[in-house]
Amino acid sequence: MGKGWIDWVHGDSGWYLEGCHRSALAGPEQAAERLIAQAGGGVFQFLACSGATTKSLLGQLSQLRSGRIDALTVSIGGNDVDFAQTLISCNFAPPPVECFLNANVTDAVNSLLKDLPRRLATVFKAIPTNVKDVFVTEYPNPTTGPLYFRCGSFFAPGFQGFDAISEPEATWASQDFLGPLNRILSDAVDQANRDRANRPGLPVFHFVTGISSRFETHGYCTGGGGPNLLWWFWPRFVATLVDSLTDQADPNGAMHPNDLGQRAIADALVDAMGFLIEEPFMSVSTSPKPPMEGEPAKVVVWVGTHSQHPIVGGMVAIDGTQLGTTDSDGRFETTWMFPTSGLHTVSVDTGRQGVVSFALMVQVLQPLECRDLRKGIMSLRGTVKSLQAELNEAAPSQKHLIVQQIRHINAKIEMKQDRMKQLGCTDIP
Repeated sequence: MGKGWIDWVHGDSGWYLEGCHRSALAGPEQAAERLIAQAGGGVFQFLACSGATTKSLLGQLSQLRSGRIDALTVSIGGNDVDFAQTLISCNFAPPPVECFLNANVTDAVNSLLKDLPRRLATVFKAIPTNVKDVFVTEYPNPTTGPLYFRCGSFFAPGFQGFDAISEPEATWASQDFLGPLNRILSDAVDQANRDRANRPGLPVFHFVTGISSRFETHGYCTGGGGPNLLWWFWPRFVATLVDSLTDQADPNGAMHPNDLGQRAIADALVDAMGFLIEEPFMSVSTSPKPPMEGEPAKVVVWVGTHSQHPIVGGMVAIDGTQLGTTDSDGRFETTWMFPTSGLHTVSVDTGRQGVVSFALMVQVLQPLECRDLRKGIMSLRGTVKSLQAELNEAAPSQKHLIVQQIRHINAKIEMKQDRMKQLGCTDIP
């Protein structure tokens, strides 16, 4: 859920839905197409709408399809705090006053940022439980030019409608506006996952980073049309005012990602969502190891991908009996008594990646004498180890006696081992 960039392939208007500026060039759609192609199939539903706020997003959520939804991408918050419009307004602030020195501007920004966590919490709680993973994207930073010069500086001046946004204004937008906005989004994602600990059926939230870093040096002061010819061949990922007026006949696309920016967003989404199409992997550990028939054993299951990304909410079963779901770390722990020896099956239904199984060998319950003999051998070996330590420090007159003791104990160990063999005991120490 977010907005796209005009795509003249789809109809005369260039949009899937012109009123919402839905385009095939939108980052989430590009990412979905790549992931679906790699997975060998899938369905993508496009509900993005330009200008969406947390309030309007609640309405968009009602349009989600029924049935399992493996992933939902969400770009939200920027319109609630008017980030793009505020930065554009700096361009028209009357000199010599910088817009961030205008108390009306800063008070409004701070007030909107302060209220944003509440709004985000409302939206995140409204996401239906048939959605398994939610990917909330960070906002790109449009204020850096080539070689990391700040837009508005002498070396990277703004142009095509952004000529009057000064370097201090761009710095303020980056550090005191965009920075807090992304931190609030990240914190909201963390809080949503903490809430999930008390309600395991809720979606798992992910904060998608790597977008701002991809936009670095590709801000609104780069690319063709600027006064510095050196930067004309440096790609611009952000639409200028002129770009927006030329491509979509209105100013609403200004300071938003263009087609190259949408591609960068798609790259970040594919990186964040790639685990969804990886093969699942599971491990099982038990205590005691191996477990014995007819005796309680602690069973710990972990399931994830080969890149070590945990799979959350997988249904764990032993020999077909469902026991519970994996937690946020992909882990499930239980105590289980295996009624018979031999191979038993521990399985996890991961949902989107199918069922993964693990064959667990359960040993025949040993006679009580076997266990007593095993304990006796381990105890005697501990005594031998202590005597060997004493031998190194003993006086010459004492060493012969200690050596005799060690030999005597080793003989006892061999007798116990022989008895275990006669009984058919396993795991003879």
